[in-house]
Amino acid sequence: MERVQQNGGTAGIITAIAFTGSSVLTAGWAIVGTGAMSATLGWVAIVSGIVEILQVFSSSMALMGLGFLLVIVWLVWGGVQLRRSPA
Repeated sequence: MERVQQNGGTAGIITAIAFTGSSVLTAGWAIVGTGAMSATLGWVAIVSGIVEILQVFSSSMALMGLGFLLVIVWLVWGGVQLRRSPA
């Protein structure tokens, strides 16, 4: 039986990065627009989303590392704000 090599792995990763970037960007936009959380957190999410989307068009390791780090910072910061009791 002959093995068939599929090139769907790379396309799947690119799609995942694009989806992550667009969802983080949308969440940041909603945070800034509604004021539900800190505006600074919203702007961090917007920048994170833009960096993630830019990764789709670039193969720069520095950009990938920055995007990965920014998304983690946004998730941790957002989680901390969600756990705080409302004032």
